[in-house]
Amino acid sequence: MDHEATGSNLHTLITDSGRVSARHVVLATGASSRETGKALGVSVPVEPGYGWSVTLEDQDRLVSRALMGMEDHVVISPMPGRVRITGGMRFGGMSNAVPADSDISALRQGAEALLPELRHLPELSRWQGARPMTASGVPIIGQRKYENLTVAAGHGPLGVTLAPVTVDKVHEIVEHSLAASRA
Repeated sequence: MDHEATGSNLHTLITDSGRVSARHVVLATGASSRETGKALGVSVPVEPGYGWSVTLEDQDRLVSRALMGMEDHVVISPMPGRVRITGGMRFGGMSNAVPADSDISALRQGAEALLPELRHLPELSRWQGARPMTASGVPIIGQRKYENLTVAAGHGPLGVTLAPVTVDKVHEIVEHSLAASRA
């Protein structure tokens, strides 16, 4: 990706799919935010941290609400017909790698310490993926370099949790920027 700017305004993104003109750009590319920022000449200090999960079949709804084991940092989330157990974090590695058996075993042990009934639930799937992390653990939300570029990145494992407040803040920044450009 490349870009074109005039003064303090970014006006065109050049992608593999072609040129895109915009009055305001929001950079919200998760664990890839550092690389996307570099392409725009903007520092976005986000590193990928890899987490993993295991999904178990739970047709009997043994789990009816989300739980978190503070000692093991294991989160148990009910879903229709299944339960997802998440936890763990490692820097480096590959996002498309399958979690190690030892990582899944540790997740299950932490969850089973909270809810022994989980021990008998069959495994449906495993997942490992990148979470966008900042050194402070605090997301980056705000304008960077260009008056019409807003960054929303670095939410770590709280992306879904923080999404509503992030959307509200980004909307406020974009509306203010567009109003200022019309004045």
